[in-house]
Amino acid sequence: MKVKVLLFAQHCEAVGKKEIEVDLGKIDKITAGELYQRLAREYPKLKKLAKVTLAVVNNDMVNARALVKDGDEVAFFPPMGGA
Repeated sequence: MKVKVLLFAQHCEAVGKKEIEVDLGKIDKITAGELYQRLAREYPKLKKLAKVTLAVVNNDMVNARALVKDGDEVAFFPPMGGA
């Protein structure tokens, strides 16, 4: 299973890339949250960021329990604040 991961703001800075092609091998299903945790193991600087992130799968905002499938595009945004 392969997915494209897009990273923004602090996530991009932590990884050093705006986009990553992730090969999950023979895994046939994973949640957005599990994918983020897997990335955090590979890129330790992600662990230092807030665990709550905005995930978007194929242009749809999702929660951490949303399933990611082969060929999906997943974007992770850090938490955003505002006045």
